[in-house]
Amino acid sequence: MKIGAVVKTVVIAGASGFIGTHFRRQFADAGWRVRTVGRSGDAVWGDTAAITAVLDGADLLLNLAGKSVSCRYTPANTAEIIRSRNETTAELGRAVAACAQPPRDWFNASTGTIYRDARDYPQDEYDGELGSGFSVDVARGWEETLAAAEAPKTRRIPLRITIVLGSDGGVMRPFNNLARLGLGGRMGDGGQKFSWVHVEDVFRAVLFLHEHREITGPVNIAAPEVVTNAALMSAVRRTNRAPLGLPTPAWLLTMGAVLIRTETELVLKSRWVAAKKLQDAGFSWKHPDLNGALANAKADRFSMSYGVPALLLGWLCTFALFCLGLALTAAVSPLDTGLGWYFLPVALIYGFPVAVVLGLPLAILIAWPLRRVRNQRLHVLAFAAVLGSVMAALLIISSRGEMLTSGTSLLIGLGLVALVAGCGALGRASVMNLVERRNPELEERHETDSMCLIR
Repeated sequence: MKIGAVVKTVVIAGASGFIGTHFRRQFADAGWRVRTVGRSGDAVWGDTAAITAVLDGADLLLNLAGKSVSCRYTPANTAEIIRSRNETTAELGRAVAACAQPPRDWFNASTGTIYRDARDYPQDEYDGELGSGFSVDVARGWEETLAAAEAPKTRRIPLRITIVLGSDGGVMRPFNNLARLGLGGRMGDGGQKFSWVHVEDVFRAVLFLHEHREITGPVNIAAPEVVTNAALMSAVRRTNRAPLGLPTPAWLLTMGAVLIRTETELVLKSRWVAAKKLQDAGFSWKHPDLNGALANAKADRFSMSYGVPALLLGWLCTFALFCLGLALTAAVSPLDTGLGWYFLPVALIYGFPVAVVLGLPLAILIAWPLRRVRNQRLHVLAFAAVLGSVMAALLIISSRGEMLTSGTSLLIGLGLVALVAGCGALGRASVMNLVERRNPELEERHETDSMCLIR
């Protein structure tokens, strides 16, 4: 920032989600003074006077608050989805009205799903047709609450954001997991349109709108390239190097949505949104094509601050299972090990301490070189190969060199290698998910993240 330059102030409401976290970092890097409103921060919901003090003199208000719609539409959830959007927006409106120097701009999150299910032509801000249903009603109410605010000195723009991709969270996580499991085929008939935008372009669009005061009214934020669901899943498979992907019919999606407590509309509705206003104003996209955006979104986000500990914990759990498996092998092996079933309680008691003492160096040896490799199968194969070699060596030693003449022991050894590989995959995935959920920057909260904005 140049010496003597005026420092601008942005107030972000709902700043703890995926998009809010990214915006806080990007605004700070750009030299902005960043203030937050939420359940914690510079001001909290319900304290309108404190919110007014935070907003007074700010240049930009950015509201991202709202409960995620990735849930079953029960009466309680639907009421909270509506309340978390309308009440927070209304409170911001009261705070802006009370400011002596209100923010120049107020950009309020909305959603590209406000338009109808479109497969015939794109929906832009000028002649796009609004749809019907619960998600559309939520978006309408959100924008109406913004419009009703008494803020004559503040330009108000609803941001109709489409599906947001990014390297540190967002909607791609479940898609990537499906692809790795071989389920990354088309969803439904695969013909539904997929409008999307990279989180970096969402931030750049916000700055662009702040600089171009001639733009008014709702603004669509969507990348110029729109693909079908089938093309999306094909690109996801390529990114994850998954050669096959079984398709998921609509009836199976309905059953799965009930089990994971979400709605099929989130993947079956055709969203074809065009960012006409941004395009006409000369906005340029940093990530205009899907393949490039997916490659960026898949960049390693398990940083050194918690990625290596997660790997170590996962592999230590796997090594503990290996010790138990080795105990069972010694107990049932036809070889004369001299241990038999007596080894089993000993392994159960001392298995985890042994895993810590012996498994920690082994886990470090494997986890460190692979800490930035996101291919799950490579991790599993590497660990299974090392543990299989250790197990084979122990069996050979315990059998006084008779290992190669015992077909039963060989089969047991191969079975344990498979067991270790399977447990490694499950253990590492479970620990990774646990770390992600407990990381405060990745934890899903009521504030809007990429899974909320896209509906």
